[in-house]
Amino acid sequence: MRVLAPPCFALVALAAATVGPAGLRIEVLRGAGANNNAESGSSVSPVVRIVDAAGAPVPQALVVFAAPSSGPSVEFAGHGPVAQVLSDDAGEASAPHVRPAVADGEVEIRVTATKNGGSASLSILQMNVGVEKKMGSAGDLEIVMAPETGAPAPPQTTEDQAPRLVRFRVESPSGKPVPGVEVQVSVVAVKAPGKTRELDRFKQVSAADGQIVAVVPRHSGGDPLEIVLQAAWNGRFTTRYFELRR
Repeated sequence: MRVLAPPCFALVALAAATVGPAGLRIEVLRGAGANNNAESGSSVSPVVRIVDAAGAPVPQALVVFAAPSSGPSVEFAGHGPVAQVLSDDAGEASAPHVRPAVADGEVEIRVTATKNGGSASLSILQMNVGVEKKMGSAGDLEIVMAPETGAPAPPQTTEDQAPRLVRFRVESPSGKPVPGVEVQVSVVAVKAPGKTRELDRFKQVSAADGQIVAVVPRHSGGDPLEIVLQAAWNGRFTTRYFELRR
């Protein structure tokens, strides 16, 4: 098994594959040794594969990605410092988009997989850069998702059904709304780890209350959706990723 890591940073997972008591193993496919750059908005989400003692993929295993509760850490889009996902038919599980948080430095992401009483765990090391510099800039922006209101829409079966509206708010570091910010919104279907299909892309300018509205087209596929927002303000750029649950 080969652990992928960018050449600029040589850290690797503490264990490339760890065998649990019931024969489960975790293999790291992506994310070990990655740099998460707060200034550019670039980051690498860990991807692992769960296999049994014979090397066969284990689907529907519960995989938990847990970042440190203090010191340099990351947040998983829509989940905070801890995210839970299920492995797919290939045994693969991808963490939601990571965002560097708290401070610069080495981040240990603990990965645990469990199924039918068996478990395995390992740690993936990444590096936060630019967090402290970004926090100290008065020109920073934050984008948060507003709670959805009203009853959930009935299941849709065709792509020409009414779109879904998802609201966001552009804020200053102190939480005040920031109007007049141009935001590019991309709606993406995540078909598999590292494989996405863009459904729509458009630009909006934040209103007086900092609000922007993402129009999410309905689609017949069962792929999870992700909204990517890129904001430009005072010569600085902010990128945020949000997992959209059905």
